[in-house]
Amino acid sequence: MKSCHAQHEEADTKIVYHTCFINYPAEIVIRSIDTDIAAIMLGNMHHLKNDLVVWMLTETDGEGDIDDNQATDRSSNDEDENINDNDLWALLNPDKPLQSRISKQWTEIGFQGDDPKTDFRGMGILGLENLLYFATEHCEAARHVLLHSNHPNYGYSFAIVGINLTSMAYDMLKNQSLQVHFYNSIKGKPSIDHFHFVYCYLFYEFDKFWLSEKPRDIMEFSRIRAKFQTKILKQLENPKTQLKLSFLIKTL
Repeated sequence: MKSCHAQHEEADTKIVYHTCFINYPAEIVIRSIDTDIAAIMLGNMHHLKNDLVVWMLTETDGEGDIDDNQATDRSSNDEDENINDNDLWALLNPDKPLQSRISKQWTEIGFQGDDPKTDFRGMGILGLENLLYFATEHCEAARHVLLHSNHPNYGYSFAIVGINLTSMAYDMLKNQSLQVHFYNSIKGKPSIDHFHFVYCYLFYEFDKFWLSEKPRDIMEFSRIRAKFQTKILKQLENPKTQLKLSFLIKTL
């Protein structure tokens, strides 16, 4: 897919001009942070060829809430956030009570130490909210992914990988790669829950992808993550893409 970048002030002379003079069947996606560019494009629709399909996507208002959550740091002294931590544990391990807020038990669900707050610092509260949403809205699938993460040969740190995938989803939002999915699957403006949905999709699909790659050890994470991200971005190049959750619970 070819790309053409332009600032707003040159949109009518670059994006619109080049789009209007495409003389072969094509599907074009125009992404913009400014709805005025879409308005300029609409004003020139009469110039478009009959076999040219144009998708016009603008940056979503939902990013503000996501940015706020990503910027919010975790504090072990925040009682409300500690409750969320406990909720995450209870959802993933309902038959095994958490002994205390600071506990080595956290390593059992993939945190690095005895206090999850140190792992959430990179993505802020957004990392916790994504994990909590996955465990709440898709509890059975989240527990099976956790089970897969404890595979004797292909295991990985569930929580750390989950936080890392929050970073991937956030990057895809900021560079507007997710706009095609939002356009095809949402009526109205996307909300934070739509971002959580994308996260759940990424986590579930990454788990399958990781196991299919049969990694030698966790040191292959960066390579497999990059390969997985390339696969998802390739999907999102199709203007008809819609990310759909399809849980097939499989016991290894």
